[in-house]
Amino acid sequence: NTGVCGAAISLNYDNRITLTKITKGEALSTLVMTKPGSLSANPAKLVWDGMDSDNSNGIAALLTFNVPYNTGTYFITLSCDERDIVDGNLTPIKPLLKNGYIAISSSYGGSLTFVSVKAAGQSVTLTGQNESGKLLVAFYSEQGKLLELKTFDAASSINAGEVSGAAKAKVMWWNDLNGMKPECTPKIITINQ
Repeated sequence: NTGVCGAAISLNYDNRITLTKITKGEALSTLVMTKPGSLSANPAKLVWDGMDSDNSNGIAALLTFNVPYNTGTYFITLSCDERDIVDGNLTPIKPLLKNGYIAISSSYGGSLTFVSVKAAGQSVTLTGQNESGKLLVAFYSEQGKLLELKTFDAASSINAGEVSGAAKAKVMWWNDLNGMKPECTPKIITINQ
């Protein structure tokens, strides 16, 4: 983020899913975020505005959806017009927007929960069916030696910090409702040194 003073991003999502919550993230923290008047609006528009440029990085907004109880892929598209994102001089910034999706590979009996974990300044998002459990972040050296294991209670956003000499971080979400079982597939963060 080279500095944003104002931004407007349109969010268009599959009409089979329902947007239930929008939470402001840590990115663009000095800007005021305006949510759409109605969460049922599709497309929805998110707006950030401020007096000064903000160059904070991370998650700008965390979106929560209800999805059907069956398999499928549900696409989420982001878009903005040429002058929708500007810097402190009101000069347009061309953002790199990456569309997303929610993929359900098997039938289940609950709503999905998303957890964002940041380690060494980089973020990954894990998807599970429960809101509880433990998040484990294992930091490894370039040679694969375990340097440190950090444990957190499940939350929508977790910052695991940094560990000196770490080249990778493995992020795991374990469900403690019926014994410790994986809630989802672990994700690896490669740490830029």
